[in-house]
Amino acid sequence: MIKALLMVTSISLGNVDTVLPSMKDCMEARDAIIQQDAETKVLCVPYTMEQSKSDDMREMFNVFMEMILELKSYEENYGSMGESIDNANLALSKAQDKDMQRYWRRVVTVLLERSKQKLN
Repeated sequence: MIKALLMVTSISLGNVDTVLPSMKDCMEARDAIIQQDAETKVLCVPYTMEQSKSDDMREMFNVFMEMILELKSYEENYGSMGESIDNANLALSKAQDKDMQRYWRRVVTVLLERSKQKLN
C-alpha cells in the first residue's frame, strides 16, 4: 500500500506535512480539516518508499549532527579547561624555583575551582 503525504497550509497553523499510512486515511483527514476551516488548503499526494528512505537517512544525519553539536559544546565548555589544567600541571612539574612552583600551584588551584563551578 502506498503511503500518502498530507500537506496543510493554514493561516493559523502555517505549513504542516504529515505522512499517513494510506491515501484513504489522508483523504479522511483532509475532509476533517476542511470541515473545521474551509479556508485551509489541504492536499494529499502519494508518498513512495524512496521518499521515506531519504527521510530516514535525513533523520539519521540530523541525529548525528545533534550529537556532533553536543560534543562541540562540551568541548568548548569543558575541554579547553581540561587542557589548561594539564598544561598548568606540566609547568608546575618543570618549575625549578619555589616562587614558580607556588605560582603554578595557585594557577592549578584556580583552574580546578573554575572547572568545578562550570560543572555545577
